Amino acid sequence: MKLGPHLDGTPEEIKDFVKSIDSEISQYLLPEAIQPTRTIWVIVPALIFALICVSLSIWIENLKENAIAVIVTTAVVGVWLVAVVHRKYQSSGVTWIVAIGCLTVLALAAHAVTLIQLLDRAREVKK
Repeated sequence: MKLGPHLDGTPEEIKDFVKSIDSEISQYLLPEAIQPTRTIWVIVPALIFALICVSLSIWIENLKENAIAVIVTTAVVGVWLVAVVHRKYQSSGVTWIVAIGCLTVLALAAHAVTLIQLLDRAREVKK
C-alpha cells in the first residue's frame, strides 16, 4: 500500500490501515469539487434549438411527414437545453422559466398555437 496525495492499495489494505491507526476513512478522503458548467454548454443547445425552431416555422408546410420527426428532435434539444441550464444555475425557478419558454417557442414554431392565442390565454390566467 502506498500513501501520498492518493491512497493506493486494495480496499482491504486501506481498511486495515485505517483501523490500525484508529481513525475514520472520511478524514482522508476529500470530495472532488464539481466543475462549474461553462457558458458555451448553454449557448450551443440554445442556438441549435433556435435554428431548428426558425427552420421549422419557415418550412413546416414542406416537411409534411417529416414534421413530427423535426418536432421531436426540437423537443429533445429543448430538454438538453433545460438540463444544461439547470446544471449551470441550479435553480428550479430558472429551469421552469426555460422549460416553459422552450415549450412556448416550439408550439409557436410548429404552428400549433398563434401568438394571439397565447396572449389571450395569458390574459385569462392573469385574471
